[in-house]
Amino acid sequence: QGGDTWQAQSSSGQQTSQGNTQVASSAPSQEESPASSSGGNGSVVGAAYAGLGNPYSFGGTSPSGWDCSGFINWAYGQAGIDVPRSTYAMMGSMRQVSSPSPGDIVIQNGGSHAAIYVGNGQLIGANNPRVGTVQYPLDSPYWSNTMFLSAN
Repeated sequence: QGGDTWQAQSSSGQQTSQGNTQVASSAPSQEESPASSSGGNGSVVGAAYAGLGNPYSFGGTSPSGWDCSGFINWAYGQAGIDVPRSTYAMMGSMRQVSSPSPGDIVIQNGGSHAAIYVGNGQLIGANNPRVGTVQYPLDSPYWSNTMFLSAN
């Protein structure tokens, strides 16, 4: 039974009490298809909002606890897009843009932090253990914006 609990926590945020993960995982993939067809970055923004309130955990990569790049990796994964695991790898491999569009990655403080731009001057990111995953302004005095990256 302990295995079932672990599976529910690590199933990409999808809550299920079914023991048969094959059945549980087939329905969400069908539900995600229409969202993915409307554009990857829209799905990234939707996933970012779905991640709000989850705890911060250094090195974490799942809704039960993630760091800033783990959160970004998870949100992009929900949209079917693979991105590098660390902020520095993102900086080295993704296309830099002059201003962010919803779903783009905002690298902050020289690469020590990253978040997802969700539009209207707002970011969602896993900030620290005290506040967890929160929405905050792009021009927050705590974070200096270093660069904007697009996966498209």
